[in-house]
Amino acid sequence: MKKAAGLIVALSFLVLSTNSFASRLIEVKVIDKDYIMARFFDGEVLFVDDGLGSTAYTSDHNTANNYKVLYGSGLNTANAVLTANWVIKSADDANYGGAGLNPLGCFRKSKLNGMAEMDWSGSDFVYDHTMEHTIYLRLPHSMVQGSVYTVEMNANTNSDVLSQSVTFNIFSSRSESVHVNVVGYPSDASIKAADLYIWMGNGGARDYATFAGKKVYIYNVDTDTAQEVGTVALWKNSTNNDVGWFNLTASNVWKADFTGFNTPGTYRLAIEGVGCSEDFEIKRDIYFEPFRVSTLGFFYMRIGQNDRYGTMPVPRRPLYIAGVSPANTKVYITTMQPWHAQWDSFSGGDKWDNPPGPLT
Repeated sequence: MKKAAGLIVALSFLVLSTNSFASRLIEVKVIDKDYIMARFFDGEVLFVDDGLGSTAYTSDHNTANNYKVLYGSGLNTANAVLTANWVIKSADDANYGGAGLNPLGCFRKSKLNGMAEMDWSGSDFVYDHTMEHTIYLRLPHSMVQGSVYTVEMNANTNSDVLSQSVTFNIFSSRSESVHVNVVGYPSDASIKAADLYIWMGNGGARDYATFAGKKVYIYNVDTDTAQEVGTVALWKNSTNNDVGWFNLTASNVWKADFTGFNTPGTYRLAIEGVGCSEDFEIKRDIYFEPFRVSTLGFFYMRIGQNDRYGTMPVPRRPLYIAGVSPANTKVYITTMQPWHAQWDSFSGGDKWDNPPGPLT
């Protein structure tokens, strides 16, 4: 193993101007050597979860338990996708010296990041909500390992912060293109691999075909050391049959396989020219804690019980005991499932969308 120098990401904020009543710049991150992303929140939905009040531990709706917080006017999405409104500079990389350069392309992905109270006044349910936006910048030149880049944006984008800097370092730049099992991996001879892909909204899927053969490293968080464990290879082409005949990634998927590395510890997976994953562990009983939590969750939330000893979490209410909690509870037992004989065979389509009625 060799010592990996300069692995700590250098984040600095160069605030040219701020607007307290604007979309909030949450982060600027490296996607890979050719792309940078900037994420904005127009607001958030916050929740009260103190276990108090008449609706606590029930399925009753209470609008006081969730509320919308806006940071001001939302991101100007029309201006945020104009390349002229973005400039990338670097004192380390001569390609971006002087006045800096505009990106070659700007792409946007927007989605809800929260839903608040429901409007019950009409026939349709209407939820109050807040939005988040991610802008993907296609760079005119590939970033250089260890160099610092400053991303500046025009005030007409309506961002609260107009400049932020990030260091490109594959061992510390957390890339959303690198998908690992954040629970971790067992320290036995099981398959260990990460996926490499990202969908960039109207920019489509990032094509990592030219990254095939790039080196994959395991970076030890505790010892600041890295070692090569494999190379990037295509795993699966984009398909409309991921789960339930949907394309869940909208992208070809490449793999970074590190099967054979079984040493317990805390690591990141780093890919040459891309960046690294979130931290994860390798250890013998890595799946014990998720199993324990999920099992308790099913017990407390799906079954529930009266706590005689005052030591357990408050059980779910009502308990859904037939004729008891609540009194009008009825339990129907059925063996109905997609592969039932009444369906002839499981073939999707109408049989999935329009199943027969309950068995009697």
